[in-house]
Parts: sequence; structure tokens; C-alpha cells
Amino acid sequence: MKKTIAIVLMFVMLGSIFVFAVSSQFPIEQLSFEQILTYQPPGGTSGCTNSRLLYEGSGVIPLQETDSSTQQFTHAVSVVVNNNPAVHMWGEIPIKQGCNYRIEACGTSLGNPGDHADVRLGLLYPAGPQLPFEVAIDVGEVKGTECASFYWNPHYGYPIGVKIYWEDDDAVGEPSLQYNFKIYEECPCSLPPLYPKVDIEQFTVTGGSTIIRDGKLLSSFEISPGTQQTFIQVENRGFFTQNEAMIKFMGLPNGVTVNITPEAQKIKAHNLGTYSAIFTVDPNVPSGTYDVTIVAYSSTGTFDVIQFKFVVP
Repeated sequence: MKKTIAIVLMFVMLGSIFVFAVSSQFPIEQLSFEQILTYQPPGGTSGCTNSRLLYEGSGVIPLQETDSSTQQFTHAVSVVVNNNPAVHMWGEIPIKQGCNYRIEACGTSLGNPGDHADVRLGLLYPAGPQLPFEVAIDVGEVKGTECASFYWNPHYGYPIGVKIYWEDDDAVGEPSLQYNFKIYEECPCSLPPLYPKVDIEQFTVTGGSTIIRDGKLLSSFEISPGTQQTFIQVENRGFFTQNEAMIKFMGLPNGVTVNITPEAQKIKAHNLGTYSAIFTVDPNVPSGTYDVTIVAYSSTGTFDVIQFKFVVP
């Protein structure tokens, strides 16, 4: 993995926002880029999640050293720092059990073509009422633009801030470093109680396979980049008219959108409602298998849910 990606990721990683004590079983001083970037949450990261932006940091760091005043923790989501080193302090925020913490970041070396310099990071951990404990990580040479996304390993504890150093020891030219990072909390979705006798009856691909028939899952839904039309049927087996029956898809990967028509419809007792769902898959969506949930619901509650495999070849 290129060091440029590492820096980007690093910014983000520092973003692991909330505070737990550093694990006493891991020598945090030996933490490396490879360990940070390769972590995958044991419970997986697909399926339905609620994502919340916790912190966003950005700035442009000049190559020369300047005075840097530590940023005190506030409840502001976005903080801009233009000093070298850039110091971001987000403070101690409790971690939620069962949630993952994802970091996204981009970094760009500004200057003439070929200009570059070295980046060093200082992860800041709580160590008492005075200055925090700093763990130095050498990122290495950075040039051009790189972006990346990764999850933070809770085994390393949670930093309360980060210092970003743009060093001139081996610099070529006089570039500046433009950076930004975002920290997200991702928690599993919770579904409301089901209302009986209104079921997802069928889910079919136009001119293709049937994913759900008679309420039973038959196959995965494989879709290539581009547009694909599908149809969904919801059956009202009850004795009362459902005036506002709707469907939605939860857990779709980034870069996939779906347009459902009609948005809502009335389904009389012992009748079917049919919906058109047109999926659009961006060419940049990574190949893979994703856990997606189709939900039939109304403003008063959920009727039925069925999870299926959404496959991008």
C-alpha cells in the first residue's frame, strides 16, 4: 500500500474519536501503518447501519514550522487548523457497544509537480490532567492526492486527538499539505415490531431471475454497473385496507441508488400492490456480496422484512 494512502488514512484514523484507556495488553508504541489499515471488524461491516458524523478536521499545513496552539475540545463537528503541526483535539466520548467507527480521509501535496515531503503523526491518548501521551507514527513520503477509508481497531484504545507534522528533512520543493478527515459512528439498524398479514410476496428482475416468490427467498440479486428494473409485490392477507403501504431497501452499498414507484399505495384486503424499483449502480462500486434488506412498511409500523444477498460482480 502506497505511503500516500497511509497518510490519508492516518488522518482519518486519528479520528477514532472517543476515549477508552489504551489497552494495557498491547504495546501502543509499536503500532504500525499496516496494523491500522488492515483491521476489519469481526462482526462485518455490511447490512443495515445508521451512520453519524462525529468529527471533521481539515486544513493546509505549510512546510515551515510555526507556532501551534492546541485546539481545545468543543462540540463543533468541523474544525479547521492551518498550523504545523496541525493539532486536532476531539476529547473523550463514550463508545457504543456493537458500533463500529469508520474514518475517511484525503490528503494532497500542494506545490510544483514532483514536490513532496514527509508526514509524521502523533496519536494523543489521555494520560492525566496535563498534557496527553503522544504516540509517534512515521507516515513517510507523501506526494499527489490519495483518499481512503478504514475502521479503527478498539484493541488499540481510542485517541482523544492527533498532531499532524509536515516535515522538511527530506522535502523536495516547498509543498504544503492539504488534508481533511471525517470520523463516523456506524451502528446496526433496529427495526420496529412487525404487523401481521401484510407480506412481501415477490421480487423479480425484469427479464431475469426471481429473488423472492411466495414470500420465500430463492436466490441472490446480481447486478452489474448500470441500471436494472425490478418489480416487487406486497400482499395484504388481512381484513383491513392498508392506506399507505411502502417499500424500501436498507444496507445498499455506497454508489447504489434505487427509485421506487409508486412511493406509497393503498392495498385493499386480500389484494396485491405492485411496485417498480429501478436500481442504478455506479461503476466505482466495489465488487462483492452485500447483505441488503427489503422492508414493507407504513407510517404506523413495519409489515415484513426479508434479507437477501446483493452481488456486484
